[in-house]
Amino acid sequence: MAWKQLNQMTLILVPMRRVGMQDRPFTQCVGKLNLRCKMLRYSLLLMLTFWFVNVVANDIIIVASTSPLYQEGQRLTPKTTLQLKKGETISFRAHQNEEIYTQTGPYIEEPNVDTSTLLEKIITLVSLRSTEKSNAQLNEIDVLQDNAFCFDMEEKIVLWRSHTTQTQTLSLKNKQTGQIATQNWLAEEATLTWPSELSITDGGQYLIKLEEQFTKLSFYQLPDDLAPTYQANWMLDRKCVRQAKLLLN
Repeated sequence: MAWKQLNQMTLILVPMRRVGMQDRPFTQCVGKLNLRCKMLRYSLLLMLTFWFVNVVANDIIIVASTSPLYQEGQRLTPKTTLQLKKGETISFRAHQNEEIYTQTGPYIEEPNVDTSTLLEKIITLVSLRSTEKSNAQLNEIDVLQDNAFCFDMEEKIVLWRSHTTQTQTLSLKNKQTGQIATQNWLAEEATLTWPSELSITDGGQYLIKLEEQFTKLSFYQLPDDLAPTYQANWMLDRKCVRQAKLLLN
């Protein structure tokens, strides 16, 4: 029965052409067990297996929910648009990944073929690895990893680096204005306040140099009217990935 179904599928998916001969459809392999037909069947089976594994691997699994629309253990495709009322919360993880993400309502997504859903963006986070500290804060910039940073003008911005026993020279340059600020980053100190003499602007691009290591960083200011429950999605659109992960975790 399985071979019969496979032959029916290959009739649609795999037309067969032989060099120097007339077209020969795959249907000529029906009921035959010669080497060429076996290879065709196994090739198609392998292709379908890879397709199935990829689809399953991208599933989102609900691990907890206070919304009647979503149940624990339910699987969602990345294309699912979330619909959460105020006070409702769902926690979920990507298939074969233990990291839990949580979204709180109110959060309503409208179907739009031109933009990715929040769940599609979550899939892109699964393979991310970072050396950030376990108690990282939203207002901290990882000077050697962050390439985008979303900021609130009312929050003090802090620079962070991995532990070191040496004093290092930090240089920050505004690429648009050419303005530069240089500071000594003392040994054993993990954080440093962003220098007040170097202004931060929405869309500003900066070059960070820590000794001989360079990082390019872009800033994006959070809109005043952006509800907290939509901030993670907004950050993901601007590649502020580490901050979005902090909000969703």
